[in-house]
Amino acid sequence: PVAIDMPTLVVAKENLLAVVEFVRTAPVLSYDYLLDLTAVDLLGSPRAQDAVDNIGCRFQVVYLLRSMLSERRSATLRITVPVNDGEEVPTLTGVWPGANWPEREVFDLM
Repeated sequence: PVAIDMPTLVVAKENLLAVVEFVRTAPVLSYDYLLDLTAVDLLGSPRAQDAVDNIGCRFQVVYLLRSMLSERRSATLRITVPVNDGEEVPTLTGVWPGANWPEREVFDLM
C-alpha cells in the first residue's frame, strides 16, 4: 500500500488545459502556482495497482500545484496525466510560462 498525502486528480490529456484553468481560476480552489512538473515511467513496475491507477499507460505526467492564498499556501494538488509511448500532452506555457523548461526536460527524458 502507498499512502497518498495530497489530493490527486487523474486527468485525460484532452481535458488537461480545461482542468488546470478551472483549478487555477475557481475562487474556492485558486491553485495558481505550478510547483513542479515531472513524469514517471511505470514500465516494469512491481505494483499491479500502478497499471490500474494509470489506466494501462506506460507514462504518467505529474503536475504539483499550490495556492498562493495565505490561508491555503500549504495545500498541494497533484494532477496526473496517463500517456503511452509516443503520445504528447498539451503545453501549459499559456497558463504558466515557467512550465517551458520542465516540459522540455520531461519530453527529453521520457
